[in-house]
Amino acid sequence: MGACARAVLTAAAVLATVGAPAGCGPDVPARVPAPPVRSEACAQRPTTEGCASINVDGVAHRYGLTRAAPGRRTVVVDFGGPGLSVLGGAFRLSSYAAEHPELAGYNLLFLEEPWVARPLTPACDAALTAYYHTLRTAPRHSGAAGDGLVRACLTGRGWGFDPALYAAALRRIAEVEHLDLEGFVGYSFGDVRFAYAQDLGFRWAVFVRPYPVGVSGREIVDSRAAALDAVVRGARRQPARVDEATGSRSLPVTAFDRLSAQVQLAYLDEASLARYGRGVVDGSSIARIGSFSDALWQRYGTEQVSPAYLAFLDEVCRTARDWPAVTTIGKPRDVIAASTAPCRTLRSDPVRWTAATATCAVISESDPVVPAGLARRLVDAHPGWSRVITASPVHSSSDGLAACLKRVMA
Repeated sequence: MGACARAVLTAAAVLATVGAPAGCGPDVPARVPAPPVRSEACAQRPTTEGCASINVDGVAHRYGLTRAAPGRRTVVVDFGGPGLSVLGGAFRLSSYAAEHPELAGYNLLFLEEPWVARPLTPACDAALTAYYHTLRTAPRHSGAAGDGLVRACLTGRGWGFDPALYAAALRRIAEVEHLDLEGFVGYSFGDVRFAYAQDLGFRWAVFVRPYPVGVSGREIVDSRAAALDAVVRGARRQPARVDEATGSRSLPVTAFDRLSAQVQLAYLDEASLARYGRGVVDGSSIARIGSFSDALWQRYGTEQVSPAYLAFLDEVCRTARDWPAVTTIGKPRDVIAASTAPCRTLRSDPVRWTAATATCAVISESDPVVPAGLARRLVDAHPGWSRVITASPVHSSSDGLAACLKRVMA
């Protein structure tokens, strides 16, 4: 991966740093964000990116749009997740095209997830806290706490996208902004989002480290745990380094946090893993362990959890059956399984890709978040898709995207 490769939050939405270094990329004029629409939806929760909104069935949905020039040709860019805030500033939307000159000449459309503007009810907030607290202190009771979370927060869902809403929002934006939706770039879970909207007439699609559909939840958890084992073993072999991270934390660092921080290592870039991995694995970097655990679980306050986690469950649970339960937290696999354990009682409805769209997928040989074996099974099931193989282990990397873009645009 080059020094200017794009870093993108994906999968569990938990990376600590994103974006390319300032000054990277070719000498391409900066994009001009579409003038912000001073709608109530944008004003309620101010963003650092240009914000506009449309209404679908009486509900406002926010988006960002950068225009290359007057024209209708548009690419939808979906950074995956679920559980991301694309207008929060971490993705530096106005510089994305400069980092990927293959997209020059296209408007770029970024759709904000519903959870960002949806308030938590007191009952749902309490259920989130209860689930997190139970995992930390009494995981044998986590099944009941997870069921309570589903009842309080996910009965009607609506934190993430469903297929009809995602497609309707893109269709409405295209009408309002006078756009032709020509291409789609989806990171990780973005391949599922494309399936939501595949009937909108896209000419091509690129999936970067696509999320595996067509396998069980247990297979996903087990494959991720096996891949993470290799990451942890590698971190143990790193030389010891002094981690100067400091800061107080409202909760003591426990074995739960140490295991959660190890899971978080899977999302780091190579430099960060080399710098922090050993201290996380051997337990010496207490402050870093606390911050990585909090990032993984999106904890704030004392034991409150961001509704971004509800968006994650809302969409991920739908993709597979047979998610494993958790009764103890004694190894990293248990933490991975705990993140999806509430899915056990939610209905699954896996997507299918049926549109005749030119498609290319980037597969990493050593991505610990989307293991290569699962990604290959997905692509093998779609013989019309082309593939690009990358050696970069970094789940957030855009390595391989340019090669895929050239193929589908040819």
